[in-house]
Amino acid sequence: MSAKFTLGTTGAEADHLIDDFIDYIEASNLQFGGNHTTDGIAGIVDRRGRPYVTDLDRAAVMDWLNSQRIVSMATSQELRNAWYGWSD
Repeated sequence: MSAKFTLGTTGAEADHLIDDFIDYIEASNLQFGGNHTTDGIAGIVDRRGRPYVTDLDRAAVMDWLNSQRIVSMATSQELRNAWYGWSD
């Protein structure tokens, strides 16, 4: 998944959103691995333990990101199994 921040987002605004995003992810029993800059965030969202992340989880994360003031666009790809790998 990735989210692009609006032009002119400050480092402090980006840091605040990342803190809120991690709080949201953890409260949803999910985990995030990736990176962020003042331009946006990108990475993988997975469920802690099992069962695996679902389409409903993906939609909820996208809805949360798209509802944030400094996010201009959030996107995700099809679900993939992060434990057992994938091929393109």
